[in-house]
Amino acid sequence: MKHAARFALVALIALSASTSSFASQQEEWNDMAPAGWKVISAAEGRQTADGSGNAVLVIEKDDPANRIKNDGLGGPELNTNPRHLLFVTRTRNVGRVTARIENFLPPEGDTDSPCLVDPLEDGGVSLAKGVLTVSLHYWLSCGSYGVTNKAYKFRKEGARYRLIGLDVNSYSRSTGMGDESSINYLTGRKSVTSGVVVMEPEDGPKPAPPKISWSRIGKQRFYLDSMDRKACDDYESSPNWCRE
Repeated sequence: MKHAARFALVALIALSASTSSFASQQEEWNDMAPAGWKVISAAEGRQTADGSGNAVLVIEKDDPANRIKNDGLGGPELNTNPRHLLFVTRTRNVGRVTARIENFLPPEGDTDSPCLVDPLEDGGVSLAKGVLTVSLHYWLSCGSYGVTNKAYKFRKEGARYRLIGLDVNSYSRSTGMGDESSINYLTGRKSVTSGVVVMEPEDGPKPAPPKISWSRIGKQRFYLDSMDRKACDDYESSPNWCRE
């Protein structure tokens, strides 16, 4: 009994220290957000023993004027506050913002598509082995069965983050079938897989095996600081990275 009590006490102390550390970290991130903005998520890379390392924060403007009442389909309110990426470098436990990306992340709500669910709800940012991944998850709560997931991969090149890969999968929630594509911007190669079974059908004939094809797109250079998401809305002259 004494050993169990001692173990429980040690576990409680460890949990308390972890919670305190997390709260302190959150407070540090919040202090780095500009006035009128808030941190909604963060991703940290590998840290050294002295606390040095990198992090990426997703910040969102906190302006009530950008929360628009919606009387139609979708949620009762559309949060159109812009979101930015903040890059943080920590040296010996002292963090500083080294870059701010303003035009890449979509907002939570969209007045042109009020049924669109927050693309970051099941997506977000991650840092692993020097690669930044920005995952966006698109689906509608009404009007469509389509789902599209996009994962952009960036690697630091000098002071900038270069797009090195893009993985996309799209499928229908009604049929459970979809397609996948993967682009390697370093090798200039693209694969497309059609007939992917995302959800097995409960009855009916077994789907045919998926088919994969390869093509060359040429080596292209795109950098996160110059990738404007709104440019993708111009279908006639949108950048190549918009076209998957």
